[in-house]
Amino acid sequence: MADQETEKNFETGDNQSSSVPPPPGREVKIRTLESDVKSVEQSGGGIPEPEVIRLSELDSDLGKTPEPAPAPAPPAELTGEPPPFTRPISQTAPAVSEIAPPTPVKSKKWWLAAGSIVIIALVILGYWYLWFSNLPAEIPEEPAIEGGITLPATTAPPAINQSVFGFPPEKITEIKAGDSTVIGIITALQNRASFKTTEQLEEIVIKINDQSLPFNEYLNILLPETAGSNLEAVLKAVFEKNFTAFFYRDENNRAWPGYLVSLKPGVQIDQPSLLAQLADLEKASIVNLFLAPPQKQLPFKTAPFGKQFTRRYATFEQKPASLNYGLFGQYLIITTTDQALIEILKALEIL
Repeated sequence: MADQETEKNFETGDNQSSSVPPPPGREVKIRTLESDVKSVEQSGGGIPEPEVIRLSELDSDLGKTPEPAPAPAPPAELTGEPPPFTRPISQTAPAVSEIAPPTPVKSKKWWLAAGSIVIIALVILGYWYLWFSNLPAEIPEEPAIEGGITLPATTAPPAINQSVFGFPPEKITEIKAGDSTVIGIITALQNRASFKTTEQLEEIVIKINDQSLPFNEYLNILLPETAGSNLEAVLKAVFEKNFTAFFYRDENNRAWPGYLVSLKPGVQIDQPSLLAQLADLEKASIVNLFLAPPQKQLPFKTAPFGKQFTRRYATFEQKPASLNYGLFGQYLIITTTDQALIEILKALEIL
């Protein structure tokens, strides 16, 4: 009876405050095909469609014979030469802006290279100057020799420089000029003339730069006006290359220079013709033939000398200075005083 009353109270809610109902049960969801389709549609996907493969198509593919692979190409015939090498070219060349310029190498000793170049250039210029300065100067065209002179058919070889006075070698004095200038030659002669000697005639060999010059070249140095003149042509064509220089010493032991040169063998010439050919000598600076230039030259004159010779001479205010020249036998003789000419002709046994 009591249990029935209690059940009655529970159903009517009279006993709610005195009892707690049990917790709700856990919801259980069952996965079905329909739920999967609905879930795929909610996520934005579609239902995968199955691929249908027909057995007839599968049977036709299985019955086909596979195509054979292509045969490899035959090797190229050997020709004995290797195939040309071709460098692979990059398909994508880098842009110009991407290529970094090479960094210049700075030498700390650039001045050493520059100095070496300057020194080499100076050496080359020095050799060039020495080479071309030693080349012979261009020989001017020789003027034609006028009539009155007969040259030999063949030119005889130059004679060896021997004493024309018959002096022994130890009696011949060698003088070396410092350079090929008027001052160089006169200074060398003055130095030798300062030596005191008892010899009235002293034979001299003059060398310039350790060489004996031909008489025409030597005279061109002392008398620059004769270069390229008819006098130079006559001296070169008619007379020997070697010449003799000498000193004549007077009673005061003063030295007076002079020169003589011999005709070439076979040359025939008369005195008047030769004197006319040598007239250019009178237009030159004849004071250079003296050790000290004399003052106030008088005009040249022609006068007989002995019985068969003729001379041209010019006197000066300073005595006994006088320039004499002429053809005496086979010699052209030039003296700077009258007495020297007399003594030379006696030594040559011409007078």
